[in-house]
Amino acid sequence: MSSLQESAKIKSTDMPESMQCIAVDCCAAACERFTDDRDIAKYIKQEFDKRYGGTWQCVVGKRFGCYVSHTENCFIYFHLYLNAVLLFQAVP
Repeated sequence: MSSLQESAKIKSTDMPESMQCIAVDCCAAACERFTDDRDIAKYIKQEFDKRYGGTWQCVVGKRFGCYVSHTENCFIYFHLYLNAVLLFQAVP
């Protein structure tokens, strides 16, 4: 596990650990490229759409509430840097 993985605070997930690592890495890459939460969310969503197919949804911000239905093994909610990230694959 990298120091980046250790700095992420996973709050809730049912993703396999390998997929969790990719989500955190993807978020870190997005944060290096963008400062706007919407652009960060778009980058993460598009990366997961390409990598895993299906319809992924991503919310990034400092404060939000949510309650969603998602595909099994395709949900993660974590904090990295100053952002909270919700990433999930929508139920078909």
